[in-house]
Amino acid sequence: MSDTIDDTDVRFAKAMAHPIRRRVLQIFNERVASPSEIARELDLPVQNVSHHVQALLKLECIEQVEHRYVRGAIEHRYRAVRQAWAGLEDVEAMPPSVRQSVCGEILEKTVRDATAALTAGTVTKRADYHWSVIRGELDDEAFRRIHDMLDETLIAIEAEQAAARARIAAGAEKVPWRFSMLHYEAPDTD
Repeated sequence: MSDTIDDTDVRFAKAMAHPIRRRVLQIFNERVASPSEIARELDLPVQNVSHHVQALLKLECIEQVEHRYVRGAIEHRYRAVRQAWAGLEDVEAMPPSVRQSVCGEILEKTVRDATAALTAGTVTKRADYHWSVIRGELDDEAFRRIHDMLDETLIAIEAEQAAARARIAAGAEKVPWRFSMLHYEAPDTD
């Protein structure tokens, strides 16, 4: 792990500094989309979404993958080249207010997704699901080591997700899924 914050981390922190940009980057992490599709999904003006798409493009968080003609106009479609998760260097480059906002949005989305899965009955549909909560006490060294393990796990999951996309494109059955990791200092109320 680097002790310095490089230009990539600063660009990512800038990308994550605006809530609409964060949401747009999350969508591009989930699928290829156009600004007009995202504007409809988020119920925002296309110009606003296009502004944030251009910012993400300039910050090298997304790339254009195709264009197509729609009703006489050219529609550009993009995908993420940077996952919408923050490593330690990314977080260190963010102002505290942005950290709080990003965490709040992620937690809200996690709760919404989990609640929807519980309601739909899909959480326990497969025998190989996993949910766990661990409570306890750590020192700074253990806290940092666990953080590093979780980053390594996330990188491995991203690689598996890329391999799965290739298998799905070749005809494998698609399984919708969600993955959430939380690792944080709790208030001392236990």
